[in-house]
Amino acid sequence: MLGNDFKYENNLFYKIDKRTKKWNCCNYLTPKDNGYISVWVNDRKFYLNRLVYFFHNPKWNIYDVSSENQIDHENENKLDNSIKNLRITNSSQNGQNKTHIKGRLIKGVCFHNDGRKKPWMARWCENKKQKSKTFKTEIEAIECRKEMVEIHHSHHPSKRNKLHNNIENLRITNRSENCQNKTNYGGKQIKGVYFNNDGRKKPWVAGWHVDKKQKTKYFKTEEEAIECRAKMVELHYTHHPSKRERKE
Repeated sequence: MLGNDFKYENNLFYKIDKRTKKWNCCNYLTPKDNGYISVWVNDRKFYLNRLVYFFHNPKWNIYDVSSENQIDHENENKLDNSIKNLRITNSSQNGQNKTHIKGRLIKGVCFHNDGRKKPWMARWCENKKQKSKTFKTEIEAIECRKEMVEIHHSHHPSKRNKLHNNIENLRITNRSENCQNKTNYGGKQIKGVYFNNDGRKKPWVAGWHVDKKQKTKYFKTEEEAIECRAKMVELHYTHHPSKRERKE
């Protein structure tokens, strides 16, 4: 099934781009909402962990998705798809490989029962890369996990706009108008301005449309990006009076 289109090197799984003839690493693809990475093979999607296991065990039935033929991650990290981290399990065994506290599932915290000094691990994503840290106690791991999620997810400007779904914040619009409306920050709506948390010198980005084409410019401060955005929308926004005069 996989043929020569896939290869496994240094714990990473690659798929060849038939157009460019270059190898693309599947491990760096964006995971789905359930945390698993999926890959297209012959017009069908498969989870990456199942593909890696099948690559090393070609006699295993990858098409059998029953509860008795699941592939589990031993360290509970769904982004760690190295063959040494994968094993066949059933749904009952797979359900044991989770961390609960007071009956509630704690995401991103797991326990390693291998005798290490710091068995508790906290995991989070930072700039689409998996990060982890080990601790002696479960409480320390949970606190670290919460702190990292707070820093890299919930407080990031680009995340907040998805939380404002109250009826007062919603309106009917068209695609052009909707593209102008990108970021809510500090309780105030800032259109087309967002922050890149990747260490670049100019992290603030102003975005706008000119003749249905996306334009962007980078700035060191939020104020500069907002000011640029306002000027560009004033010049190019489709509902501006100068635009209507041209049409008339």
